[in-house]
Amino acid sequence: MLRRLALGLACAAAALALPAPAAHADDMVWFQTPSRNIQCAVYSADGWQLRCDMLETTNTPPRRPRSCDFDYGHAFGLTATGKGRYLCVSDFVGDPERARTVKYGRSIRVGPFTCSSRESGLTCSNRRAHGFSLSKARQRVF
Repeated sequence: MLRRLALGLACAAAALALPAPAAHADDMVWFQTPSRNIQCAVYSADGWQLRCDMLETTNTPPRRPRSCDFDYGHAFGLTATGKGRYLCVSDFVGDPERARTVKYGRSIRVGPFTCSSRESGLTCSNRRAHGFSLSKARQRVF
C-alpha cells in the first residue's frame, strides 16, 4: 500500500511540476468528505502540496491534454502559493481507512491549506486565495 501511495504521490508531484516528494505515511494527512466521493492528502516532504481526487462526477471533464497519458479531470492539486490545477494521474490518492472525515459545515486546516466541506462540495484554498471547488456536478480551479 505504501509503495502504491509513494508512486501516486510522485505522479502528483510530477503533474504539479515539482520534485517528487519522499512519501512517508508520517508526512501525510488524509481527509475526505462524508460521502467519501472526494478524498484528499496533504504532504510536506518537499514543500506543501495538497491533492484531492474525486471518485465520481456527473459532468464532462475538460479535454485531456495531449501530454497526458493517464486520467484527467478527476484529480486536483494545489501548492502553498500556486493556483489550483487539474492533474494528470495514474493512481488514486485516497486512503478511506486513514482519512479523517470532515463533516459538512466544517473546515480543516493543514499547513497553508484550508478546506471547507459543504453538502454542495469541497472548497480548498491556500493563503494566497488560490485553490479549487469540487462537487459531483462542477469542478473549478482558481
